[in-house]
Amino acid sequence: MESNIIHNLKYNLWSLEKWVEAFLPMRCAACSEPSYFKKICNFCEKLIEPAQNNTNNPDDIVAFFSYEGPVRQIIREAKFGRNETKAKALIHYWNQKTSKESILAISKICPFDTICFVPIHWRRRIWRGFDLSAIFAKVISRKLKMPLRDLLISKQFNKPLTLSQNKSERERIIKNRFELKKSIFTSLNILLVDDVVTTGTTLNTAEQVLKNDGHNITKIALAKANKKVQL
Repeated sequence: MESNIIHNLKYNLWSLEKWVEAFLPMRCAACSEPSYFKKICNFCEKLIEPAQNNTNNPDDIVAFFSYEGPVRQIIREAKFGRNETKAKALIHYWNQKTSKESILAISKICPFDTICFVPIHWRRRIWRGFDLSAIFAKVISRKLKMPLRDLLISKQFNKPLTLSQNKSERERIIKNRFELKKSIFTSLNILLVDDVVTTGTTLNTAEQVLKNDGHNITKIALAKANKKVQL
């Protein structure tokens, strides 16, 4: 009897929450002000800038957003505030603004046929509750209708890298972070996905592990720092 009362109470609270969500305006993922059913309000949307990609440099990592302003605010609150709702709001916004053709245009040199992501360590995954790169990769996989392969594992549980560390120090810390979950004998054309790129050390290290197994890699990120900023 008591368990039925508790069950009914929980159900009523859940129903009330859904009604409140339906009638109250949505909050902006960046500034938390009413956004009137938009993931990001009009004011914050105007502050979002595209990443500065160097199309003449084949080693440049292509990204969609500049890691500053509202985008940086959302990503920081998502990753360090463990807020998956904000992470999904930004990726939903990206999905609305990005066409399938613009993603495929990245593959001029190396057409890709499968998606892979740069994983975080399992302990950080448990603490945070989600992996932003994995969520981003899943949306890309659905958008392109290409398979998503979970190929890499992060072996090291380090503190987040900062730009106060010089390049050689960052490379030393992350040198052996990734390994293959299993070897795939067929060479794949992989779109390797990360969430945020500052110096590119993490993404490049993951890329090398896959290249050593005989795969061809194209790299992209949700956001990229155009100037020196702290993660």
